[in-house]
Amino acid sequence: MNHKTILVVLFLYISNVFSAIIVNDTWIQTPDPDNAPLARQGHVTVVNPINNTMILFGGQNSGKAYNTISKLDLVSDQWMKFVNVTGMPPAVRYSHTAITSYRNRMVVFGGRNSTRFYNDVAVYDMLTDKWVSVVVTGTPPTPRAGHTAVVDRLGLKMYIYGGIDKSNNYLSDLHVLDLPTFTWSQLVNSTGVKATERAYHASIITPLGIHISFGGYNGKALGDVVCYNIGLNKWFRCSPSQTTLPDARYMHSAVVSPLQKMVIFGGKNTAGTPLSDVWNYDFNTYQWSSVVTGGYSIDARYSHSAVADVFGSMLIFGGVSSDGSESNDFGLYNLASTVLRSSNDGAVLVVILSLVGTLLIILCAAMDYMKEQNDAEKEALRAKAKAAEPKLFSKIIPKIPLGPKAERFFNEIKTSLDPMKEPP
Repeated sequence: MNHKTILVVLFLYISNVFSAIIVNDTWIQTPDPDNAPLARQGHVTVVNPINNTMILFGGQNSGKAYNTISKLDLVSDQWMKFVNVTGMPPAVRYSHTAITSYRNRMVVFGGRNSTRFYNDVAVYDMLTDKWVSVVVTGTPPTPRAGHTAVVDRLGLKMYIYGGIDKSNNYLSDLHVLDLPTFTWSQLVNSTGVKATERAYHASIITPLGIHISFGGYNGKALGDVVCYNIGLNKWFRCSPSQTTLPDARYMHSAVVSPLQKMVIFGGKNTAGTPLSDVWNYDFNTYQWSSVVTGGYSIDARYSHSAVADVFGSMLIFGGVSSDGSESNDFGLYNLASTVLRSSNDGAVLVVILSLVGTLLIILCAAMDYMKEQNDAEKEALRAKAKAAEPKLFSKIIPKIPLGPKAERFFNEIKTSLDPMKEPP
């Protein structure tokens, strides 16, 4: 197989792989992993981008809360059998939050267990698998659970919004923790339409610094979208005026896709029914679009966790399934296809791939043509040298009978004078 054939086959293979990713909105079926942690709900997961792992912390199973760490290898989709965690872990909890900071640390805030609500900050170094102590200053948010935490794109600031306190008061305050100094401050004196109190909602932050929250619960399931411009310290309503909208829900999840859309999954609706639908929310147009997913189906659930991994997928873990049981399975969803299905981006990428493939084929053809021309020139030169050989050697080699050694000697000279001979 020559180089042209190899490159064409490689291109066709890559095209097939990309087509599977780009064209279809799919759940990707993975083999059941070994060493799966205990089924749970109300836990958190974050991604360690340095070694491509997902860290799982806390949650509850059958009413019992945990403070253990588990680690999933995102390359092999297998849970690690043993994680040697050192340091002092925080108290057992669920309905807490966690983000990945600029120092590749998991920063945990708040949550609750059967006896109390928390407003502490715990830090886990994902490189050394160690809980580290930090000194936190400023006025922290009041103890709460069911809030959200998001981090800016530089990993320098963590924003805490909403939640519910021990007196069952739903909250609407917004706080920021400066991660280099671990200093709290509350974002007050904001302008615009203030967001309503809520818990068990989902939030993301855009690259332009817009804090977006969807849904939640404050005595009833919510279906609105509220936005906060961090730079302007201003709240604004960003719920679209369209007829096709996701159901009001709570205990769902949201991640940011590679092409900058908020992708939500699952949760509970107003009737308390677990959901399994996927929706996109466009940052630029403030419009929702429903996604018709392909691949195998994942069970409806709520109180699960979701992260966007470094490979452009959304990874769902655990939660409460449609039959009411707590789960320890995970689903892998193709985020790239999710955002391409409802726009022209997919067609653009397909065209780009086609152009790249065409250029590869043209390049291969040009290389073959140059090789053929080079071979023809070499053959012509070899023929010319062969035609001149009798005259050349009639002057060098004496016309007398030669012994075997002398004949071998002059044959070596003849070979070394070959103009087409490759240098040693």
